[in-house]
Amino acid sequence: MSATSKEKLALTRAILVRKQPYLASAAWKLLWTIVKKEDWPPDAGGEIASDEFGRVVVNEDLIQRCDIDQLAHHLCHEIGHLIRGHFQRAQGRDPKAWNVAGDAAMAEDISQAWPRRGYPGVTPKTLGMPKGLIAEEYYAKLPVVQVRVCCGSAAGNKHPAEGLLPPLPGDKQAEREGLMTTARVEVALAVRAEHKAKPGSVPGSLVRWAEETVVVQQYGCLYGFTDKTYDLYEDDI
Repeated sequence: MSATSKEKLALTRAILVRKQPYLASAAWKLLWTIVKKEDWPPDAGGEIASDEFGRVVVNEDLIQRCDIDQLAHHLCHEIGHLIRGHFQRAQGRDPKAWNVAGDAAMAEDISQAWPRRGYPGVTPKTLGMPKGLIAEEYYAKLPVVQVRVCCGSAAGNKHPAEGLLPPLPGDKQAEREGLMTTARVEVALAVRAEHKAKPGSVPGSLVRWAEETVVVQQYGCLYGFTDKTYDLYEDDI
């Protein structure tokens, strides 16, 4: 991995955190693996992906082609899947369709935060659906999925490039899971604080997600592992 790519990613993360400080806890906990273009799996369906442990694998060619705003779009997108727990919420659904549904549910957040070039991914409009639904609702209404996306296990849709990530022993998996759970709650609390201090500065659907997350935390139910706790944890409402 070239120093230029490392520096560009570091700058992107710093700019994202400056613009969206409420995402800092998640942004700083990510682990990056940069893969050379010639080593990237062919026909992978995407050039960046993350797993449920907050490890991001990215094609170095994407880093070189994108400007900082475009990279910030991608980083914000991967963080969105992680903090919303799309991996945990997949619950046996079709991975590709679930990935599309999760993307649609996050589109408002990302396009509002990074509007200069518009949102480059799946949106409710591209699916012919209304704004403001949660991923489960988009999934239930999806027609036959024609859009080809693959955002990785964090989105409930494993990416071929995840095979290039370093092995993660069981104790480290537990450690990373704990860090992601902590980041999820810390981001939710930060979103609430930012919204209270500066109303309108945080995308509305992210505020609604944060409100539900903090309710779950207060009840001691960290994250939807049962139907009961899942019902309390509706993330895009």
